[in-house]
Amino acid sequence: MGRRIASFAAAVDMQRKQLDQTLEMCIKEIRPNPLAAKANAGLVLRRNQEILDLQKNIISFRSNVVDRFQSSMMTLHGNFPYVIPSYNLGFHLHLDVLEFRVVVVRLSDALRLSNQLLSLPDPSFGVQRLGLKILQFVYKESISCVRYCQGALDNALTDTYPSLEAEIKLQQLQFMLFVKSTRAQLSELGHPVDDDCTDVDDETVRAGLDAVTAICRRSPGTCALLMATAQDIIMAFERFDGSKPPSIPEIKNDYTRKIENLWRRHQLGSLTMCHQSHPYSATTFSDGCPNCGKQAQLSGDEIFRESGKHLFENQFLQFMHSKSGKSQKLEHLDLESPKSTMQSAEEPDSEEIAANPGGTESTDEERFLGAMRRALPQIDGGVPSNAVKLSSEAAVCQKAATKEDVGGGMKTKLEGGIGSQQPIPAEPQNELAMEEKSLVAVRKDG
Repeated sequence: MGRRIASFAAAVDMQRKQLDQTLEMCIKEIRPNPLAAKANAGLVLRRNQEILDLQKNIISFRSNVVDRFQSSMMTLHGNFPYVIPSYNLGFHLHLDVLEFRVVVVRLSDALRLSNQLLSLPDPSFGVQRLGLKILQFVYKESISCVRYCQGALDNALTDTYPSLEAEIKLQQLQFMLFVKSTRAQLSELGHPVDDDCTDVDDETVRAGLDAVTAICRRSPGTCALLMATAQDIIMAFERFDGSKPPSIPEIKNDYTRKIENLWRRHQLGSLTMCHQSHPYSATTFSDGCPNCGKQAQLSGDEIFRESGKHLFENQFLQFMHSKSGKSQKLEHLDLESPKSTMQSAEEPDSEEIAANPGGTESTDEERFLGAMRRALPQIDGGVPSNAVKLSSEAAVCQKAATKEDVGGGMKTKLEGGIGSQQPIPAEPQNELAMEEKSLVAVRKDG
């Protein structure tokens, strides 16, 4: 955008020089006769076509590129305040200044052209009527531009750009001078202005000049060269007596022209920001901020590192608190379940206490059965606890029965579902003897 601003500024200066050089040629091509009225009007329109196209390009670039970019930056800052800083971007304001320059050049040329046409001898008065229409157009356009300048000055951002603010005020004074000059000429030609324009009076002019003087004194580094233009405009208002149109002083601001040329050579990678939040390249503008003259505040990397220390802390905590209702309940249940398991594991089994109420020393078999009972859960897969106990006892019996049989001759087999136990005797007549031998063997193993 800085390069486009520099190219537009150069184009305005080129158009000014071109119109100055071709004015006499245009006057020579005007034919003062009634049959050439249409050709003369077409010649005047073609003369202003290039500078009108330049003004349209500036407006289009400002609306379609600059305004959208600045709006996007504001939106990003609202969504990511710790990542995207709040920049005071003055590209829109600078393009306003360029547009006013174009209008000043166009109106100055139109005023000179109308004065030349009014002085040409034409028995049919066709050329004089053309000059009168141009003069009326300059008057109406000047009043509109005075109000446009005031709208730009009412923007709060303008106060942070003293050089642009001072130039806009001087441009507003130029348009006021156009209004006074054309109003006096129209009254002299017998076409007085009927509107009651209160935007241009002596008090308004004096207030504008005082404001420019105050800005130049407050910011001498960026606005000192504008004091000469302010003095020229003061002299133009004082010398104007209505007898002849005054010359419109040209705004001489070499500092602004220098800054615009530097924007053309803007170097990337050194973005920094002044105390007024104006972004600029520290490499291109090594003396400080080109808009207000302030020194750099923080570089882009420093701003990012500083903002990363508390990146979205409040938003993150608020989001987590609002979304963690169900998760907190689940965590509460998960934290309670291991505690209950540990408590059940640490507490002694009631059945073990009941089996050994006297506190006597238990056998290996009794300790094994007690450990198995403590390890069993109360509900396993929807099966009642009684069925689980039966299955555990059956498993213990099976393990005891499958040990080494001293007497031999009997095997125990458990089949079927949970809780079913079917012993298969080898010899029914020796069942009692085999059971006694099995118990003796278990005690020996203990």
